[in-house]
Amino acid sequence: MSKKTEQFNVTVKVGKKTYRPGEPVPVGTGGITAEEAENFRKNFGAFTAGPESTAAAPVPSVDLDRLREAIEKLSADNDKLSADNATLAAEVTKLQAEIEKLKAPQ
Repeated sequence: MSKKTEQFNVTVKVGKKTYRPGEPVPVGTGGITAEEAENFRKNFGAFTAGPESTAAAPVPSVDLDRLREAIEKLSADNDKLSADNATLAAEVTKLQAEIEKLKAPQ
């Protein structure tokens, strides 16, 4: 009788035994449950590093120039808003001083 095993993209601990990614992990008696196996696949993906496995999903390409432009725009917006905050803080200080003058007994 052979035990059912599965491979995962993550280290799995069963009792005192640790299974590294790719090592066969027993499923069922003495191992993890089928639900736990499904949870590992859902959270970490199907094991993809064996000769009989299918290729991993391709990594999406990233347009670095577009990202740099977006970061520069956000940085410029942040700088502008920081100046606006300083201006508003100065105005609040002026208005508080005026309030204190108006509250002062005459």
